[in-house]
Amino acid sequence: MRFQVPQFIDIEDKIIGPLTLRQFIYIAIAFGISMVFYFTVTFFLWIFVTIIIGGIASAFAFVKINNQPFSRILLSIINFYLRPRIYVWQPENPQLTKTKENIKKNISFNLINSLEKIISGIALKTAQENVLVGSSPNSNKAKIKYQATKEKYEIFNKISGEKQIARRIDYH
Repeated sequence: MRFQVPQFIDIEDKIIGPLTLRQFIYIAIAFGISMVFYFTVTFFLWIFVTIIIGGIASAFAFVKINNQPFSRILLSIINFYLRPRIYVWQPENPQLTKTKENIKKNISFNLINSLEKIISGIALKTAQENVLVGSSPNSNKAKIKYQATKEKYEIFNKISGEKQIARRIDYH
């Protein structure tokens, strides 16, 4: 038995002429605000306010960025600037509260750890090159040092043909 699958489910229905209900509401609210200003302020100020409100309403009604409505983009921008942007991962101390004082206290520790990671990554890359090429004057020494580490690393080929090294984990 075949079923017909609905397509274009993310497209809103056109309710009022070429406008969707959401677009019509944005334009109607802007029109209502414009009429209130028409009867309360001078003509030149009304023109200025109407142009600004019309532009904002048109942006909300018609502008889409990466197929996202302008209202969602504006909410994302506001949330980005209002929420804190310090993300801390502390697997060693999960009970430690994540305050600015604790973060500042651990900055020097994190800096030392990141330097160690950079140095070990460089050492791993040179060890990989020495093993792959084998033309280094200390290639035998590098192979012995490479095999003597506690952690075992394995060289594998990616789909693209590029060689990469990864830590080998044996589950016994």
